[in-house]
Amino acid sequence: MTTGSKRVFIFLFLCNIAAFSSASAAHQNLYALSLSILSYSEFPNSAATTFCIVGSQSDTINFQKHAKLSGYAYRIIAVDQNNFLKSTCQAAYFSNTIPLSNQNNLINKYPREPLLSFTSNDPFCESRNIFCLYQHTGQFYFNVNLDSLTQSGIHIDPRVLLLAKNTG
Repeated sequence: MTTGSKRVFIFLFLCNIAAFSSASAAHQNLYALSLSILSYSEFPNSAATTFCIVGSQSDTINFQKHAKLSGYAYRIIAVDQNNFLKSTCQAAYFSNTIPLSNQNNLINKYPREPLLSFTSNDPFCESRNIFCLYQHTGQFYFNVNLDSLTQSGIHIDPRVLLLAKNTG
């Protein structure tokens, strides 16, 4: 890939993130960032993507709103952590109301694979989640747990992975 095409990709990716104005600036960035990452994901054997929001009805509503504004056709549903293992999700966002130990247990026991998982309360990405979103200076950034990504079998456009920040 040429330097010019890398710049165009990064510009378009970041424009997609910055395209919202309804929620607080930081949280709109969280929703847009998650949906943008999801849009660059390829799931084996899956035509339609169900994105489950675990633990927060308000996050579910905001994800649905941002998906609609961006033209994403994801099925976005709220799932209680007690019913998560019965759900049929290709992707899941664990709200910060769900402790990391519970998130890890749910991911480990999830009976249908692959699962693209996001969290916003593990900035160093030491949990079983694939994408870990964190806030710094009013913006959300992400880290990637490459071990979890590899085990999932989900393909993420490599250009997205290059945008991950190193928090070390």
